[in-house]
Amino acid sequence: MKKEVKRLCLITKESKDVKDLVRFTLLDGALVVDPTHKLGGRGYYISKDIEVINKAKEKNLISKILKVNVTSDFYDELLKYVR
Repeated sequence: MKKEVKRLCLITKESKDVKDLVRFTLLDGALVVDPTHKLGGRGYYISKDIEVINKAKEKNLISKILKVNVTSDFYDELLKYVR
């Protein structure tokens, strides 16, 4: 029996199963969505919830938390992956 892997959502701070989260990583100064969970670099997770992603986009939360420049294209890519 496999152990459930839990990670913390960067926005809501809820501990969730990785199947309920989208992983993204910082590669060469740019955020990249990592659906395979295999890209190198520090991984961050956000809930697969359109409302959470829209809240993060409206308030620019990922940029504030990670202190990196986040484009609206990145949020659009997250939303596309969730839908």
